Amino acid sequence: MTQIERRAKYRQEFLKLRTDPCLHSKESGFVFDEALQRWLSMKACQVEYFQATPRNAIKGAVMIIMPMLIYGYFLRKQRTKFLQDCRCGKIRYRDRLHDGRDVLQTSWPPHRILLSLHHSYYQIQQGQLYIQPMQTLVGVVLYASSLPSSIKVCVQNWIDYTRRKLKEHQLSSCNRIS
Repeated sequence: MTQIERRAKYRQEFLKLRTDPCLHSKESGFVFDEALQRWLSMKACQVEYFQATPRNAIKGAVMIIMPMLIYGYFLRKQRTKFLQDCRCGKIRYRDRLHDGRDVLQTSWPPHRILLSLHHSYYQIQQGQLYIQPMQTLVGVVLYASSLPSSIKVCVQNWIDYTRRKLKEHQLSSCNRIS
């Protein structure tokens, strides 16, 4: 018998049993299949009867632990190469993705970005000119690609203003020294 004929035979038998009003009235109206119940019981008790063997341990290590180790190896190799290129100067600062020390991520809410900009502005007003705020501002522009356009414009205005103030301060300090 082919598979189609077998399925048709089982379907006819199921419909005959399912539509018999007297036969399954005690069993809540469904057809009880002994083979299906044995299979479901076996799957429910599978954990209780599981026995660890070397074959199971190897299969688990190959399917679970090895992919994690291989993925970790490739991530470490890629990161080591990237950091080495950064140290050698092959990648410019503005071209690299930051290594986590001064990254402003796009998941930050806009008010956190604006607070960072305000902090940079305050340092410029107080004459405390550090490189870090400028790097943070550049980082904001690099990571602001997914932000709304109004925030991008605000960030760009702050950066332009900060650069202008920095140049003015550098010019005034040069004039004072000479």
